Amino acid sequence: MRDIQFFDSGVTEGQASAELVDRLTAVCLTDVETDAIALPVRPRVGTKGTPVTVLTNHFKTSLDGKKVLYQYDVCITEDNGRPIDKLPMAKARVIVAAAIAQAEGAGIAKLPVAFDGQKNLFTINDTTLGGTRTLTARLEVVRGPAGAKGKAAEKSFDEYQVKIQVVGERRMSEIVNYVEGRDASAKPQDAINALDVVLKEEALKQYKEIGRSKFFSPLNPDKIFNGLFHAYRGFFQSLRPTQSGLTLNVDQAVAAVMREQPLVEFVAALLGMQGPPSGKLDDRQAKAVSKAVKRLKVEVTHRGGGRVYTIMGLSPLPANATKFMNEEVKAEQTIQAYFQSKYGKQLRFPFLHCVRMGSKRRPTYFPIEVCKVVAGQRIPNQFVPNVAADIVDIAAVPPSNRFNKVYTQVQAMAAGSGGAEGLASSFGLKLEPKVVRVKGRFLPGPKVCVYTYT
Repeated sequence: MRDIQFFDSGVTEGQASAELVDRLTAVCLTDVETDAIALPVRPRVGTKGTPVTVLTNHFKTSLDGKKVLYQYDVCITEDNGRPIDKLPMAKARVIVAAAIAQAEGAGIAKLPVAFDGQKNLFTINDTTLGGTRTLTARLEVVRGPAGAKGKAAEKSFDEYQVKIQVVGERRMSEIVNYVEGRDASAKPQDAINALDVVLKEEALKQYKEIGRSKFFSPLNPDKIFNGLFHAYRGFFQSLRPTQSGLTLNVDQAVAAVMREQPLVEFVAALLGMQGPPSGKLDDRQAKAVSKAVKRLKVEVTHRGGGRVYTIMGLSPLPANATKFMNEEVKAEQTIQAYFQSKYGKQLRFPFLHCVRMGSKRRPTYFPIEVCKVVAGQRIPNQFVPNVAADIVDIAAVPPSNRFNKVYTQVQAMAAGSGGAEGLASSFGLKLEPKVVRVKGRFLPGPKVCVYTYT
């Protein structure tokens, strides 16, 4: 270890910071012979207490060590090659699935694939897709002024380019050798992460992912926070390398989410109103609403297609006072007048602010009453402390009930993805609904000594 030296008082703060970084970088493990590092060995095993067998929430798996997973980098662009900024994971999955399906229809052999929704795609064959390939995805969309003076919605297609390029491979033998103790220096985490993507691909066919590796069902939700939000029940899953082999860790999970409701209804409940707003919001109320709805996803209902937008804020003025230049009529119009002339819709709440989509420099405004909250999205962060007690009450169940629900979930997974015909089995992974049992000891209670001082 090098001696620590203090900086001269004459150097500037920036020079001192740079010099400190250089010195700290130099003092690193590269100066130490890693072969000489030995982990401490446990001196002995405990003996006190009553031996017991403990059931865990880990379940056994079997893995084909001969399998090789090929990893592809995925880049999705518009049909003209222009990159897409912040593409939602759900939409990315739809685009990639469509591209693969349309490629299979064009002569490429069908093969199992798993996509993480961002940049990584895994398959078990590196020859079918080739080293680098550009696929095309055509998605049908519905546009147009459906409901506007009786006009029908128009159908069209959006085209995307999906460029995939093989960037590596993940050998399942790395996992097998590591968990069986044949190669303690192996680093199997990348291969395990690839298998987690495979399990996620199958889970998303039935469940909605909220958070990392947590999947929820929207069926039979619990109402929380006076009915303003819903609580979804689901499960957490993750593969773990253990002394018992590669196991699947599964547990119950509960998530607080937005429920589907008209946005005006959410605003009224947010402000503690018994019914819809009956007048203009004051500055305090408008600020509270703007904070609560920011980043909220809503579906517009005044035209067909159910297009989803993300709210970025509120308009400075109500709908009957917010004006813009309507190029169709070459005149300035209020939002209220525009919806009346364009869609034949008389606003019920023209005194309410509009929600703003897009930036402040190039805003798009929609009246609150034509927006519907998309179900299943995370609740605003400001409400998380308020619903914590409700979530704990729902999640707090007796251990036997919790275990039975987890075991039932694993059985369903083993019959689906991990079965003989499931996606996971195509990648060499088979789930076995067998609980991992470990040895434990029931320790006696501690002795308490009470002394009386006089």
